[in-house]
Amino acid sequence: MAVENVYSQRAAFLKKEVDSELGPSSHPYQPKRRLRQFPWSWFLSTITFACTTIILLLRPVTETSRCTDARSLPVVVGTSFSVTYGWESTANSAPWQEDSSYRVEVKFTGALTWNASGTLINEHAPGEKLWVGDPSPEIDALWERFEKLWSIMVEGDEADNVRDQTLLKDGYWVTGLDVFHQLHCLDSLRRALYPDYYPHKASPRTWRLHTDHCVDYLRQAIMCHGDTTPVNQKWYPQAHRFGPDFATVHVCKPFDEIVEWSQLRTPEGRKGTRGIEVAKDPSVVIPDDSDVLKKEHEH
Repeated sequence: MAVENVYSQRAAFLKKEVDSELGPSSHPYQPKRRLRQFPWSWFLSTITFACTTIILLLRPVTETSRCTDARSLPVVVGTSFSVTYGWESTANSAPWQEDSSYRVEVKFTGALTWNASGTLINEHAPGEKLWVGDPSPEIDALWERFEKLWSIMVEGDEADNVRDQTLLKDGYWVTGLDVFHQLHCLDSLRRALYPDYYPHKASPRTWRLHTDHCVDYLRQAIMCHGDTTPVNQKWYPQAHRFGPDFATVHVCKPFDEIVEWSQLRTPEGRKGTRGIEVAKDPSVVIPDDSDVLKKEHEH
């Protein structure tokens, strides 16, 4: 198919989408019958509007408008905000809530591309950590560090959204950030590509159920976050074809700080301390000698 046809079809599709958005029921301007008004009232309102407009145009601009498009959020490094844990604003949790400008720009790597001989490859920057490829202890170590972050223990303002809805351990409510569950699922799928290197610990049925769960859970996570970063088409002369340019810049939450924040609240990070929380239901309290939080997760 010619490139012109591709673009014309896409333009037609976009036009159809716009037309459906601005159909008769939602058109920004729909004339209505108006009652006859006294001319002086119309004249005075027109003069007032004109004067107000002139004042606004001549007023010095003192604030920079902030774009709500996620791709236009500024890069902020080393700045602390009063932010959210989950969905409630708190003063002492972590700087990455959805409505914050605390974001970093990250250029994605591992793009599918073609080398000089026209062979399809995964492109990685020199010195970059490899998260995929033939199994190795180095790759395993990158993924396994997140296994210890499954459970975190919170108290006070940070516990407002989980209080009396989960287990209590040493005066802390036990919860976890879903990002680490998602990474666990992704690592499970990675391991499934190499069954000889990573033998299944569970029964075939349990392993299949776990794998299906991970695929569908990641589907929901991807659809939930809905990354709208543009992926452009690029000409690859070595392959004599167009292809997607996956080396795109995304606006992201500072993942290293999410890891650090979670590490401070893991059972290991809370070791030797005691929180202020008390459970209404005694049955949710984990005994002091219990090792329930140390159990490994099935891959």
